[in-house]
Amino acid sequence: MTALIEQLHIASPVVRAMLGLLPHLTPPVVLEPAPNSPLPRGCLHLPSMRLVVTGAAGPVVPALGAAEAVARAMDADVLVVSIRPNHATRAMRYDVLFVEQDRTEHVSDLLFWTLPDRMPALVPMARGAPAAIIGKTTLIPSDAMPFRDATERATGVARGVSEQRLALWGEK
Repeated sequence: MTALIEQLHIASPVVRAMLGLLPHLTPPVVLEPAPNSPLPRGCLHLPSMRLVVTGAAGPVVPALGAAEAVARAMDADVLVVSIRPNHATRAMRYDVLFVEQDRTEHVSDLLFWTLPDRMPALVPMARGAPAAIIGKTTLIPSDAMPFRDATERATGVARGVSEQRLALWGEK
């Protein structure tokens, strides 16, 4: 079994979650890699954002190792989508690998956050950890959170979870 998903099959909740992020990302989206591309099948490539979106086929730790290899080969940041073991609430987990020339920065265990008239973000479960802001042209690592207080954080996470549930199961 491979660490990353190998095909974009709509029956997969991970693939539906990946596709659910597309309204917040900048097109174009490459769904099928070119024959000579180092991009594995089952990944979404957003060249204008220098971003690859992929899904974990099982446990997240091996997927992160495989995602780092993809990040290096594509010279792009990688967003890994996975399902938490206790997927009843906050089902989706997001991890981001930011590629630098000499290192890779990993921002882990994130939740999708969104509010009207604000840039969406991936915010940490734990306090004090960095976030990833979804910008128009790239993902932006940020120690500053996109929310002002605990109420805005909870509202944005609830809205993000609602969008996820709609993408995954058609529920509101």
